[in-house]
Amino acid sequence: MKTHTISVIIPNYNNAKFLTQCVESICSQSYPIHEIVIVDDCSTDNSKRVIQELMCKHNNIIPVFLLANGGVSNARNQGFLASSGEIVTFIDADDFYFNKNKIKNEISVIEKHFPEEVIAYSYTKLVDVNGIPTDEYNLNYFEGDIFTKLLEGRGKTAFIHSYCFTRKQFEKCGPYDKNSNLYEDFDLLLALASHYKFFSTHDTGIAYRQTGTGLSSQSQEKHNSRLKELRSKYIRHLPFFRKLQIKMYWLCILCYRKVKSMSLKSIAKKTLNRTNVGKLFYRKICRIYDWIIKIKNRKVFNQNSESVVATLQKILDESGEFFFFDMGTLLGIIREGKILKHDIDIDIGVHISEENIKSFQEHLISSGCSIYKRYLLNGTDIVEESYLYRGVKFDVSYYRCTSETDSCILFYHKPNKPVSLENMGVVELTCTHIARTEKRKFNGISVSVPENPDKYLSERYGEDWRIPNTNYVYWQGPSAKLIEGFGKVISF
Repeated sequence: MKTHTISVIIPNYNNAKFLTQCVESICSQSYPIHEIVIVDDCSTDNSKRVIQELMCKHNNIIPVFLLANGGVSNARNQGFLASSGEIVTFIDADDFYFNKNKIKNEISVIEKHFPEEVIAYSYTKLVDVNGIPTDEYNLNYFEGDIFTKLLEGRGKTAFIHSYCFTRKQFEKCGPYDKNSNLYEDFDLLLALASHYKFFSTHDTGIAYRQTGTGLSSQSQEKHNSRLKELRSKYIRHLPFFRKLQIKMYWLCILCYRKVKSMSLKSIAKKTLNRTNVGKLFYRKICRIYDWIIKIKNRKVFNQNSESVVATLQKILDESGEFFFFDMGTLLGIIREGKILKHDIDIDIGVHISEENIKSFQEHLISSGCSIYKRYLLNGTDIVEESYLYRGVKFDVSYYRCTSETDSCILFYHKPNKPVSLENMGVVELTCTHIARTEKRKFNGISVSVPENPDKYLSERYGEDWRIPNTNYVYWQGPSAKLIEGFGKVISF
């Protein structure tokens, strides 16, 4: 087997905290790497120092420090000009190779199809901001001539995120469009696919880190506008009837999205909520809709809850705040050694001062969590928040603490009253002061729980807490006290 010279090009902008993991994953490849070209696009963090430290450790690193910030497309182009390898591949500074045989496997695919000039790629694994896997795109990829599949957006072809190709192929189809930093990689992918066939290693090769920036930070309008622009740019290469077929396909997709965005409830309300019989059907449809959504959410929760608990433990440890897994989550961990079967969210208690809540919120969001709901006592004081992480909802209760007791505020729908998120009932749950936490393991996951959790659970759920009680109502529990005031819920 011939040994090819491989150039790995890394565009970097303010990714100092991820850059070392990226470079080390390249250097640990089983196939020899000729050079690693790191292009720093005028970072304002300590990227330059990190790059210099990596240069002292590895002698195949070529640094390129740009004098002005020109965006990721320009950085990639400059990296290519500074490289000399026969085979080229790009990787973003916040991503990393998941498989030490990634390059070796892709070179094998290229050699297998020689003398035909093909491009080789590996599957992509999605990871969160901490590098913990969240999902894997290893199904429904296409091989061979994938150009029309890319235009249609079928399967997961668009997640061909990292691939090996020759300098000749890039010179023919490149460079990156330096006037655009949105879907610039998809633009090049389309250009390459219009001339060359793609083949997979059928193995996971790269970890794509979801940090909440980049594509995910752009509005849906910008996404749609840019994709439409790229489809128009490349569709002209196709025969008339193939163009028509793709345009009809996308028209159907747009119609489907429009109907989906209206939701079953709003469609039913507009069409049925006009007569007494229609209102009856509307209420039944709403119940069915809520039931379907509940089943869907529970399915997502059952699939991801344990891995999300492990990630939340790490995120909350990094926050520096005093926290513990609480309520139903704690009950499942201690009583059953797993998440409760009927649970649909994760409960967390936090001892935190009012002035630290903002920095705590910012930490959660920067770690990949998204705010879902905020609960305000009397319309002003934040007492609880709900967040989403990988589709799993978790509730954070902000405890009020004294030297003897801790208490949290929860809201409930007042019985025999119209449901209103502007005027909910308020309940205070009190327990003996939690001064320390301890670690408990369930399914191999080590989590923080209140010290002496048995005592805490007996205060919260009663002395018979070890016996499952499907009739338990939190605002009528032994530690619950209804108080004056009103609760307001803000949805995001």
